Formats: sequence, structure tokens, C-alpha cells
Amino acid sequence: MKRQRKYRMLRLALIIAALGLCGHATLKTRIGREAFHRIWPWTAAEFEPLIEKSAAKYGVDPDLVRAVVWTESRFDPDKVGKAGEIGLMQILPSGAAADYSRLNRRAEFSEDELFNPATNIEVGVWFLKQGLDRYAGRKDRMVLAVCFYNAGDSRARRWAEAPDGEAMNAIDIPSTRDYAGKVLARYDEYKGK
Repeated sequence: MKRQRKYRMLRLALIIAALGLCGHATLKTRIGREAFHRIWPWTAAEFEPLIEKSAAKYGVDPDLVRAVVWTESRFDPDKVGKAGEIGLMQILPSGAAADYSRLNRRAEFSEDELFNPATNIEVGVWFLKQGLDRYAGRKDRMVLAVCFYNAGDSRARRWAEAPDGEAMNAIDIPSTRDYAGKVLARYDEYKGK
């Protein structure tokens, strides 16, 4: 895994250098879409089978999963967040990963396991499903599930005290309100709305 990350970092450095010289859009035009997607490491296409598989397994809309992945990491499997969140879906080892391990009666995940896109998406979709199930039947179910994913259970429960359909207005943490708005806007884009 470390070798793979080093390779991706080297590839990223080369891409950044190329972007500095000719720009992202120009690079895509100059080398062609197919070649661009072979060298650009953060495209959804690479992870599409994993997203589809986990979304089907847990009964979650794959477009919602894509929207969360895009918002969390822009499809960067090597991303590490400020609080130690890992990978595509920014899984917190002591949060979603620990819950998944406990409830599925398995050993806790190593850091390398959470950098694995298949594992990361599996845990992330499972955790997102927990929020969707918790707020099933509400008009603002997706808002609350995304808040659950981002800010935790206790905060999402507090915002769920708002009248049905008004949870977005109840979110009193600006970063979470912004996050939920970004995820839902990206979701709408994927849905073609």
C-alpha cells in the first residue's frame, strides 16, 4: 500500500506540474479524454463498480454515494482529513469504522485497510445507510442522513426535532449546513435535476 501511495504521489506531482503549465481543461483537450482519465487519479469511473456493489448491497442510491464521495474527497483514495479521516469517503477509524467493526463482529480496521477503496466504500455506504434508516419516512431523510454522516448521531437527532422537511433550516453548524448543501446539490447534478 505504501508503494502504491508513493506512486500516486509521484503521479500527482507530475500532473500538478502539467496543470501549472497548461491548465486542467487544456491538458484534457491536448492529450484526449481517454488518456486524461488514465493519468488523472481521481475519476469516478475507477470506483464505479465498488460504488454500485456497495450501494446495491445496502439499498442506498448510488448517486447519493457518488455525491458523498465527491464532497468528501473528490474521488481521492489517498486523502487524509484534518481529524484523521481516511480515503474516498473520509472514514474516521474511531467513528464509522469502529461502529462497523463492532456491529459486524470483526476486528478493527487497520489504516491500510481503510485506504483500500473497496473497504472504504463498504464502510462508508454502510454508515450512510444507518442514517438513512434512522430517518426513514421523513421528507428530509437525506438531509438528516448526510448530517448523521458528517456531524454524528447526537447532532442529527437534535436537528431532526425540527418539523418534517425543515431539518436543513435547523442545522446550527455552518460547516455541516454547507456540507449538506454541497452533497445534495451534487446529488441533484448526478440525478440530472
